[in-house]
Parts: sequence; structure tokens; C-alpha cells
Amino acid sequence: MNYIGTDTKEGIIRRFSEYVSSGKVDFLTGVGIDFVFGRREGPYVWDATGSRRLINCHCNGGVFNCGKTEKLVC
Repeated sequence: MNYIGTDTKEGIIRRFSEYVSSGKVDFLTGVGIDFVFGRREGPYVWDATGSRRLINCHCNGGVFNCGKTEKLVC
């Protein structure tokens, strides 16, 4: 499944707020963070619109367990 590029950033944020965590959305937008993860490749991550590329410093358990794009493992 590939949903990247099928909705606006605002639509993704709205659905995340409605179905996952409105508190997280309130906090992040309140401090000026509006980045929505989109494509990930190697050390880079693009926002959902594909307009911003950043070095990916986001770390959590899933990254340690199976990387970001290893299809044979995940």
C-alpha cells in the first residue's frame, strides 16, 4: 500500500487528531511543528508533500528492530 501523496498535509493532521491523538497534534502545532513524515530512504525523510527533505534523526524501537526500508525483515 502506498498512500504517500494521496492527501494534503492538513488532511493527514486532521485524521491523526481525530483517530490517534488530538493532544499530540495540539502540542506539535502549538510549538510550530507541522512536519508529516512521508517517504523514507536511507538517512533521509521527506514530508508528506515531498517538498522538504531532512536527515532522519527520528529513533524508536521499530527503527532499531528492522530499519526503515528493509523489506525482507519488515
